[in-house]
Amino acid sequence: MDFITVEREAKLRRPRDPSDHSTSCGGDDDSPISHLSDDVLVHVLGFLPTATDLMRACAVSRWWCRLGARVPLLRFLCIDRAFDRQETLDRFVAFINNVLTRRAAGQSDAGVEELTISLKSGMSSVDVAEVDAWIRYGMQHVSNTFTLELNIPLRSGNNSNHRYLDDDEDDDDDNNGMILAELPSSPRLKSVMLSLSNARLRLPTAAAFDSLVDLSLENVRLEDNSIHLLNRLLSPACCPRLQRLRFNKLTVGRQVEELHLESDELLELSLNCISRCITLSLQIKTPRLRVFHMRYTSLIGKLTISAPRLEEFILPYTGRVSVINVEDMPCVRILEIDLWLLGGSQYGGYINKDRIRLLQCCRFLQFLTIRLVKYLCLYTTSIPKCLTPLTF
Repeated sequence: MDFITVEREAKLRRPRDPSDHSTSCGGDDDSPISHLSDDVLVHVLGFLPTATDLMRACAVSRWWCRLGARVPLLRFLCIDRAFDRQETLDRFVAFINNVLTRRAAGQSDAGVEELTISLKSGMSSVDVAEVDAWIRYGMQHVSNTFTLELNIPLRSGNNSNHRYLDDDEDDDDDNNGMILAELPSSPRLKSVMLSLSNARLRLPTAAAFDSLVDLSLENVRLEDNSIHLLNRLLSPACCPRLQRLRFNKLTVGRQVEELHLESDELLELSLNCISRCITLSLQIKTPRLRVFHMRYTSLIGKLTISAPRLEEFILPYTGRVSVINVEDMPCVRILEIDLWLLGGSQYGGYINKDRIRLLQCCRFLQFLTIRLVKYLCLYTTSIPKCLTPLTF
C-alpha cells in the first residue's frame, strides 16, 4: 500500500473536529469545495437568487449555516401564486422579519450590502407597520442597494378591510390609502428603489442622504402640500451626489405648485405619469444632465430647462407641456417630440410653436422622432390617439 493511500485512510479514521470546516461541508476532504476558503464560499452563496434558496443551501451543515450569515446580499421574492393565501404570506413576512432582526442584532458576521423585498399578490395583504419597519431597516442598515417593490394591498393592524387604490380613484377621504412613516435618513445607501402600491409616503423634513447616487420612486403618493419637501429631497443639500433620478406613477397632489430640480451631479432623469396636479411648473437646472425622459405627464403646465450637456431628450405624450426658456442645447443627438394636427386651433398652434422652438435649440440632431397627434381633448387625462410616429 503506497503512502498516499495510508495517509487518506488515517484521515478517515481520525475523529472529526467540529471546528474544522473541511469535514463539515457535507463532503470528504478531497472534494473541491472543501479546499475553498470561507470568503470564496460566501461569494458563491451570494449568487443564489433568493434568501429562501440561501437558507436551504446552508442547511447542509452548521459551518455553511455560519457562512450564510456572512452573505451580504438578501433577496426576498414573493411572486408565487401560493402566496395568495394569507397564512402563507404571513409566514413569509415572519421569515423576512426573523432574518432582518438577527442581522440587526449583530448575530451576523457581516453587514447587508444589498436588500431586496418584492411582494406581489392579488389577494393577500401586508400590515403597513411591516412596510415601515422594512423601510427603516433598509435606510439604516443597508450600505449599498435597497429595493422595496410592493404590488399588494396594505392593511392597518388586523383590519382585513384593506383597500388597494387605482390611479383614477378619488382620494379626498382620509381612509383612502395607507400613510407610511416619514422616510428616515441614510448616510451610506447608494441606491434606493421604492414601489409602494400607491401608499402615501411622508417625505423627510430634515434628513440627509450623503451617499445616495440612484433614487427611484414608483406608485407612490405624496401628502398634500408636500412639494416643498420634494424640492428639498432633490436639492444638493439633501442629496449632494445624486446622479440618477426616476419618478414613475408619482402622485403629487392637486395644488398648483412648482417643482425645482437643481443638481450639479445629476446625469439621468426620468419622469413618467406624474399625476393629480392641475398644473405643475417644472424647473430643471442641471449642468451635467445627459439623459432626460418625460412621458405621459400631460398635466405639467410649464417646463423650464437648463441642461447644456443634454444628449438624449425624450418628450412624448406630454399634451399640455409648454417648453419655455429653453437654452441652447448643442449636445442633443436624440430627440422625440409630439406635433398636433389641429388645423386652426390656437391652443394646438401654441403647443407646436414651443416644440419647434425646442427643435431650433437642438441644432446637431442625429435621430429625430415626431409623433403626429390626431386630436387633443383639453378636458381629459386620457392618452391621445396618435398616428404612426415619423422617424427622420
